[in-house]
Amino acid sequence: GPAQPPKAASRGGAAAAPAPRREAAPAPAGAKPAGEAPAAPKRAQRVYVKIAAGRENPAALERLKQLLVAHPGPLSTVLFYERDQKMLALSEQYNVKPSPELFGAIEALLGKGAIAVK
Repeated sequence: GPAQPPKAASRGGAAAAPAPRREAAPAPAGAKPAGEAPAAPKRAQRVYVKIAAGRENPAALERLKQLLVAHPGPLSTVLFYERDQKMLALSEQYNVKPSPELFGAIEALLGKGAIAVK
């Protein structure tokens, strides 16, 4: 006889994946519960800025310095030059306060993931 099209096991409803359940709503940026990281006692956090080989130019570095100075704060800043695999701790005048604005501006300048706090 003529070949029959295979019957769809479940049409519609059951095939649609249920919406993923979120265990916890993501906290708004900067709303960290106090005492969240007891694992890191003494050492102060630092802000690490990665400078990819392709982005290393005087104009970008000048702009980066302007951004850092515009967000003064308690954390020291360390530059990581990808091309030379070198770290450079900046002087205190470049200490910053991490913020979504600072992260956004530096990622716009140096690429996604160019800035991290550790």
